[in-house]
Amino acid sequence: MGVDTKAKTAVKKPPVHPNTWVFFDGDFARYHDVKLGLMTHALHYGTAVFEGIRAYWNPKKSQLYLLAPAAHFDRMHRSANVMRMKLPFTTEELVNYTLELLRRNEFKSDVYVRPLLYTSSEEIGVRLHNLDRNFFIYAIPFGKYVEIEAGIRCMVSSWRRVPDQALPARAKITGSYAQAALAKSEAVENGFDEAIVMTIEGHVSEGSAENLFMLKDGTFVTPPVTDDILEGVTRKLLMKVMREELNLPVLERSIDRTELYTCDELLLCGTGAQISPVVEVDRRPDLLQRRARRGAEVQGLDRPRLLARGRQASPDLGGVKVLVAPNAFKGTLTATQAAAAIARGVREVFPKAEIVEVPVADGGDGTVEALVSANHGEHRTAQVEGPLGDPVQARYGLIDSGRTAVVEMASAAGLTLIPAERRDPRRTSTYGFGQLLEAVRQDGVATIIAGIGGSATNDGGAGMAQAMGYRLLDKEGRDLDRGGAGLARLWRIDASGFDSGWRQVRVRVACDVTNPLTGPRGASAVYGPQKGADPKAVRELDGALATFAVVVRRDLGKDIAGLPGAGAAGGLGAGLVAFLDATLEPGAPLVVEATGFDSAVSGADLVITGEGQVLLLAGAKQPGWEALHDLGVTAVVTMADEGITMREALNEPERMLTRATVVACRRHSWAT
Repeated sequence: MGVDTKAKTAVKKPPVHPNTWVFFDGDFARYHDVKLGLMTHALHYGTAVFEGIRAYWNPKKSQLYLLAPAAHFDRMHRSANVMRMKLPFTTEELVNYTLELLRRNEFKSDVYVRPLLYTSSEEIGVRLHNLDRNFFIYAIPFGKYVEIEAGIRCMVSSWRRVPDQALPARAKITGSYAQAALAKSEAVENGFDEAIVMTIEGHVSEGSAENLFMLKDGTFVTPPVTDDILEGVTRKLLMKVMREELNLPVLERSIDRTELYTCDELLLCGTGAQISPVVEVDRRPDLLQRRARRGAEVQGLDRPRLLARGRQASPDLGGVKVLVAPNAFKGTLTATQAAAAIARGVREVFPKAEIVEVPVADGGDGTVEALVSANHGEHRTAQVEGPLGDPVQARYGLIDSGRTAVVEMASAAGLTLIPAERRDPRRTSTYGFGQLLEAVRQDGVATIIAGIGGSATNDGGAGMAQAMGYRLLDKEGRDLDRGGAGLARLWRIDASGFDSGWRQVRVRVACDVTNPLTGPRGASAVYGPQKGADPKAVRELDGALATFAVVVRRDLGKDIAGLPGAGAAGGLGAGLVAFLDATLEPGAPLVVEATGFDSAVSGADLVITGEGQVLLLAGAKQPGWEALHDLGVTAVVTMADEGITMREALNEPERMLTRATVVACRRHSWAT
């Protein structure tokens, strides 16, 4: 009876439809239109380097996921360098071309991607120099490389792994796979599923085209790179999962042949083979019995865990969730307008994508609009006194079914409310901001989120306190005039007129500065000049705030002098803590929390933000922008990069932002 040479090889001749799209010679073409000459150098001498990349189909999301494409293309660059070749594209470009190839082919099954760089000259002669190169990528539907449900049976091959000194093991070279083919066929023709290959020195190297792991005494052992193995991408991911998620020790050391017969478990892994448990080596079935007795130590080392470590979404026909969360583009677009413009661009590229718009802010200008928009809240206005007593309409928002209010002090006491010639922080007051807070409290809110950027004042929140019933008195018992300069005469604070109902309201302040109240880094010295204070006025205001801090500590029991953030908004940070028991919190995290960002980002395949798995859209790059990659930003796309001039961006900001989004979505890949 003849030997069944089919063994468990699952895929023999993957069909390639003639109309399948391929990427060839720098452009996309149909498979049947690509021609290779019979004398192509790589066909005769094995002078090519390649990769094999898996893409897994998720039917629930109607989405393809590429497994660690960047890692594969990085390795391909290294292989090319070994073979004195140069890939004509960057890793990022190669990933993008691969994603576009998958999109064009509209695959709805697991896929195998084959990029190959080869010597394309039609010449006879063994060499690597003075030869042309060409590059292509094709993709085919691809199931299992071997059937692994019942485990695979291996034999130790009589063929040896070619040493690195003869044929570089770290490079994925087509010619080196002749040795792998010899070992594989030997195994299959002897009734096994796969071969295990030894080094010339007699150590275990790897499978015919897979890396090897052995479990022995509770530790996973894998051959080191010095035992002539290919440094597998799946091997690296698997080691990471073992160490970080399963808390299993992993050791790289040489393995002797007899250890294959005495170990507790054995597995092979690779892009093609995925994770294949070995149940028999050289007709010794003890592995299967030991594995059954011990239970599967390798449970959890499966495709989903590897995908979580290295997947990349293909821009397919649907199933993509995109979270659009921009800040305001100052001077041109509010955060809400920016979100709408970006969403239009995303929808043009991904028409079936689920797009969630969550405008964000950092606690400054635009905070009210961002939070009201993100939470589908309600805008309201209140008439209050401006920083110099003129009537203004201050806008605020109600969210969370009316339980939370969002206010900006700049709407009542902001610098933009006063012409430049009238700015004088000795006279400007936060009284109108206090009126705004009182109006908000009358709406029955339980929480107030306050943005305090853009102030015109330097009164430590004294005016706010006066509007809420506090009396700030001089030595003769008279009420102080409004403005920062008057605090120099502060003698006593009378809280008897303050409504105790405020104690039931939580006040959270978005504060991104850590300046103290007084001194060289204090409110007056740092921010006073931009509000109209000359050097003499700065000294006067700083002294007044120092007096204010002393009286607050004595009469209210609050030590605000050295409080980080006390100097924000001309000392308003200190005043909110002193008079309302407010908490000062970093602005961006506070606002992002209030937008419901954490809930919205759940399950998102891509996050796009407009200020700084994340695509950043911006007007232009400033020095040091590269550091954003260390913060998790996947790609930075500026309008200037996409051929949009600053004049165009300022004149038609919404249209230009939409255009930049479209170009970015078509060019860039999104790691999930």
